[in-house]
Amino acid sequence: MNARVLLLFSGGLDSLLAARLLKETGSEVEAIHFITPFTGSMDKLEGEGYLGEWGIPVRRVKVSFAEFRPLLETPPHGFGRALNACIDCKILFMCKAKQILLAEGFDAIASGEVLGERPMSQNRQSLDIIEREAGLQGLLLRPLSAQLLPETEVEKKELVDRSKLMAIEGRGRKPQLALAERWGITDFATPAGGCLLTEPQYSNKLGDLLDRPGEATDETVGLLKTGRHFRYPGGPKLIVGRNQEENERLLAFAEDIGDVLWNMLRVEVRGPGSPIGLVFAGTSDHEDERSVLRVLRVLRWAAGIVARYSDARAEQQVEVTWWGEEGTEQVVTVKPATDEELEAWRL
Repeated sequence: MNARVLLLFSGGLDSLLAARLLKETGSEVEAIHFITPFTGSMDKLEGEGYLGEWGIPVRRVKVSFAEFRPLLETPPHGFGRALNACIDCKILFMCKAKQILLAEGFDAIASGEVLGERPMSQNRQSLDIIEREAGLQGLLLRPLSAQLLPETEVEKKELVDRSKLMAIEGRGRKPQLALAERWGITDFATPAGGCLLTEPQYSNKLGDLLDRPGEATDETVGLLKTGRHFRYPGGPKLIVGRNQEENERLLAFAEDIGDVLWNMLRVEVRGPGSPIGLVFAGTSDHEDERSVLRVLRVLRWAAGIVARYSDARAEQQVEVTWWGEEGTEQVVTVKPATDEELEAWRL
């Protein structure tokens, strides 16, 4: 009798090697790929083709922003160099995998983690914390470092041959690359790629969004990868497209859901080549004179930025068109923003 194992799969080399090692033991393996707003993909991953060759199916499980959000605010085990709460993220994934294990009769959960490979999340203490807090004592198999770790239940029951597993340790990649060469694995994601939360600039934009009550949703978080982001002092945010693809993405966002969630204002220089700017103007229960004046100030601010990135940036005065509720169209004439001003507002 062989083990039935659910393997967390990222597309990286370590998870591929873990999959192949498990197949070498005769285990029945299914891969699970978690998708959050910050990592994972609905598209075919690098290396995923090998799983098909080895007879390993892949299922994808989405984690919503609302479910992930506590890890961005007060993660019990802290952040890495940006907003990456790596230990707590792995605990979340392991807990979700455990639900499937219990519901569908898997014998173990496996991962491509390597003892000592990542200083925050793969030291011995962290590996133990992840296993314990996910409630997976004896059920979490790490094939690449298994011989350096306590035996799991599937090893004790001889459902998995421990002698076929590995004792890899540390940050060097030579053992993994040697295994990849042996098995002809050449297509895989790089170790540094993947999670947006490890990128300081992205984390800065996300942190700004989290600080604004009600602004952070699955949809607005999804836009953090699109365009240049600016914040009006103490107020609304502006996103400016960097190319035609991003312009189209912003227009689609505004058309599909923008006005449902926000008082969305679109800004563009008509005629010369221009980016699309979207202002997240928010909502107001009343439109007194002060609020109207503030909207006008915000519009002039946004128009100046959009003008700066248009083909009319060298002009002293630029006519910028904006569209408000129900498609109303108006024109404002502004001076393009300076580079110094942009840096003061840029996220």
